[in-house]
Amino acid sequence: MIRNGSAPLRRGAAAGERPDASSGLRLALLGTVASGALWLTQPGPALAGPSGCTTVGGTATCSGDQSAGIGAADFDQAAVGTLNLNALTTDIAPASGVAAISYSRGSGSITINSDLSLRTIRVTGITDAVSASTDGDVTINHAGNISSAGGAGIYVTTTGGFFGTTDIRITSSGTIDAYSDGIHARYQGPGGSNGNIVVAHTGDITSRTTYGVFAETRAATVSVTTLGNINAAASGILAAADFGVTVSSTGNITGAVGSLHIPSSATSLSRNAATWP
Repeated sequence: MIRNGSAPLRRGAAAGERPDASSGLRLALLGTVASGALWLTQPGPALAGPSGCTTVGGTATCSGDQSAGIGAADFDQAAVGTLNLNALTTDIAPASGVAAISYSRGSGSITINSDLSLRTIRVTGITDAVSASTDGDVTINHAGNISSAGGAGIYVTTTGGFFGTTDIRITSSGTIDAYSDGIHARYQGPGGSNGNIVVAHTGDITSRTTYGVFAETRAATVSVTTLGNINAAASGILAAADFGVTVSSTGNITGAVGSLHIPSSATSLSRNAATWP
């Protein structure tokens, strides 16, 4: 069923607020000494462990063994706008409370390209598996399964600037099994600002306490496209926007308080015959 309402939204309303968790710091791999010579990593510093990330200009690339997760200790997040993650040799399964990918900037855009199609993200403790926050645009292209025992699968927020426009675009594939939102995309900028949100996911999503997909903005639009089954403790999909919502879904969507929750006017709804009652 479709639930309408005008009450203000807040994250995790179905299960209460969840404390924030910061990603852990890891030991830096500084280099090696061989045959009496000190070899410096080029180009850019290698900060990550077990394997280092390489920074060239505004792009950081992390490959090999990234099992301990990628966060602020691994590259200069204030200076880097694009994170590429590929050719991994292990799953990403950091210590409890540490995110698999944690990327936060005070200003500027964020792009994460993570091709983990042959690997899996598994996080434990109170943390989101993949998180990104900034005041600019956020783009996430992710392939690979995600398991988050104490947080969201993919968690993205942008604040924008005053009277600014910042967008969130998430394109993902793989199975997401999360404690809270499977995918959380939220624009939370000041009054007068706006930002469109586009979420496209292929694969099943499970949320044990809140929403399969949570997408909320203000004076803009939300578009959610899913291909796969969604099973959530609250609504399968929550989509909210002042200027219209478009939802297209193929697969069964189930939620304890309804399969779809749209607290604003929906401009377009598309579904297969078995999706929503």
